[in-house]
Amino acid sequence: MDRDESSRAGVRRVLEGPVASNVINLRTVRKRKARAEASNQASQNRARFGRDKAEKALDAHECDQADRTHDGHRIDDATDQ
Repeated sequence: MDRDESSRAGVRRVLEGPVASNVINLRTVRKRKARAEASNQASQNRARFGRDKAEKALDAHECDQADRTHDGHRIDDATDQ
């Protein structure tokens, strides 16, 4: 190899060497993150508020029944008399 060929080989090695990481668009990443957060919040809201009237009534009835049971087991002090 003469000098001209060796210099070209060096350039070729540099160009074929390790490649820099991929370029990312930060705006796209921010939008993707915001969409994921909005989707997560929407699923939480569906779980919290997405119940029909019968489910809400059943939950209220169970809560009232638990309160009545709890109040029924209350011990009153005899010092009031």
